[in-house]
Amino acid sequence: MNTDKLIQQAKKTWPTVLAESGIECTLENSDLIPIKAISAPNVQRVVMIVRTDEVSRYIYKFEPNLDQAEHHNKSVSAHRRIEGFISVNSDNKVPRLIWSSEKLGVQLFEYISGPTAESRLDWAPSPKQVRNEILRDCGSWLAALHKSSAANDTSVPNLNGLKWPAKVARTRAASIRNGELHVAAHKMFLGLCAMMHRLCRGTEGHAITRAELHGDPHIGNFIYGSDGFYSIDVPGRGVGAVEIDVARLMTRLRYKFQTHSECIDLAGLSSEDWESFAEGYGRDLRQSPILVTCIAFQVLQDWSDILPRDIAKAHLYDIRFSAIKTIFKSLKEAGY
Repeated sequence: MNTDKLIQQAKKTWPTVLAESGIECTLENSDLIPIKAISAPNVQRVVMIVRTDEVSRYIYKFEPNLDQAEHHNKSVSAHRRIEGFISVNSDNKVPRLIWSSEKLGVQLFEYISGPTAESRLDWAPSPKQVRNEILRDCGSWLAALHKSSAANDTSVPNLNGLKWPAKVARTRAASIRNGELHVAAHKMFLGLCAMMHRLCRGTEGHAITRAELHGDPHIGNFIYGSDGFYSIDVPGRGVGAVEIDVARLMTRLRYKFQTHSECIDLAGLSSEDWESFAEGYGRDLRQSPILVTCIAFQVLQDWSDILPRDIAKAHLYDIRFSAIKTIFKSLKEAGY
């Protein structure tokens, strides 16, 4: 199904949503504006802004996946959990989930007006100052989630280190050698797979702080609202090492924005980037072998999704792949 048909399918569900959700609005006064549409074998998603009058707006998410019930319930449950962990009295917030339907594959959220952190950095007259502020704010938001949810984790501290990234790397390397997986610069990719094994061994003996994870914390998913700093599109990943969230945030920043600094630090980012994040997060994780391993694993995952032909066809893939290679080389130069 192409995206146009998917959008039309999403719009056809709106009358049912109006009837069942209790929103005070008529069909004639509803204006549905698509802002994102993805139609791929594993993902079907439409996100729309719904305007019902001059003031009221909502975010309407439609996901008619093949495993719709399981996916929907998991997504709603994750959002409800994170709503509970992020205090309503805090400056750090998530949009309220107003209504959802497993049958329709629909979630209806409050609309948060304001610029995303990414757009602020894109248009900043003083990018360095704004970048530092954004990283402090993102660090503060993640800290609020991780600290409040980590208190609920009663599992025994794991001193055996991270094992699963090495297993994934071993499988990917075998797929490359068997001709089942094709990635750009495959020999360099195999070097990253070998690095993963060394990094995982380096995590042995280190306690892992586990907490509820955001799942997709990048600066396009944070909004400066009028009453606080919001994170949107929170898929949730359950409980895991907190460094997973940090690695995703920081690698995504490097993929999108260059690092202009003479003092290059972990993952090709500047020392100032890491210091700003640590100020908001309350901890400097740069010396954590868990974080380094999670950064390398995030790069492994993202690299696996880039085919050689993608780089030739799309400039955005070329930009991301250049950043991926920069991060990998910085880890090598640091002795990992």
